[in-house]
Amino acid sequence: MKFQVRAGYVIHDTRIVTIGDKRVEQTSSYYEGEQADFDEDTAMNHLHKLEPADKASEKFLAARAQLVSPPATGIDPVMLQQLISQAVAAAVAGVAAAQKPAS
Repeated sequence: MKFQVRAGYVIHDTRIVTIGDKRVEQTSSYYEGEQADFDEDTAMNHLHKLEPADKASEKFLAARAQLVSPPATGIDPVMLQQLISQAVAAAVAGVAAAQKPAS
């Protein structure tokens, strides 16, 4: 299956391959925007870093999408607003930390 690496991510995939009579470790790196051809096991290890690039990968990702059902009981609107605010603040902090230049 073909996937594209999401913006802001790098994938380092290490495998054991046989070259001649020797088994050696081989690492491939894929950077944002690059396409990679992964089997199901490898794709599962990097799922959050991948976008589908062909029909097989779209089907693979769609099969793993989890629907979020609303709670059985009503949720307090104030509590919902607090949860959303906390999640947005955490996401903004994560993006800011990722974009902070190394010193």
